[in-house]
Amino acid sequence: MATKGQKFKHYPDDLKRQVVKERLEKGTAFLELAYRYGISSQESIMQWVKNYQRHGDAAFVDKRGTATADTSALKGRPRKFFSNEEEKKQYLALVEERNKKRALEKRRLARVRKRRAERKALEEKA
Repeated sequence: MATKGQKFKHYPDDLKRQVVKERLEKGTAFLELAYRYGISSQESIMQWVKNYQRHGDAAFVDKRGTATADTSALKGRPRKFFSNEEEKKQYLALVEERNKKRALEKRRLARVRKRRAERKALEEKA
C-alpha cells in the first residue's frame, strides 16, 4: 500500500514500448527484462503487456488529469439542467453508453472470478 508522500517511478513511453515489443516478439522473461532495462518490478512489465494487448499503442498515453467538464460530458455530478432538448438527448445517450460498458465489464469480471474459483477448486482437489 502506498504511504503518504511516497514517490513512484515513471518510465518513458518509448522504453515501455521497447520492453513490450521485446516480450511479445522474442518471449523474453519478465524478470530478465526488468534487470536489463532497470525496471524495479516485473509486475510493471506484466501490466504494460496486458494493457498493450488490450488497448494497443493507446495504452502508453498518460491520461491523468485530462478529463475535465470541457473534455468529458460525464465528468462531475450528473447534469439536471440543459439548454435544449438536443443537448439532453446527447447527454442521456452518453450516460446509457457508459452504463452498458460498465455492465459488460462487470459481467466479464464475474466470469474471470468464476473461472479462478473453479481453477482453485480443481487445484485443491489434486
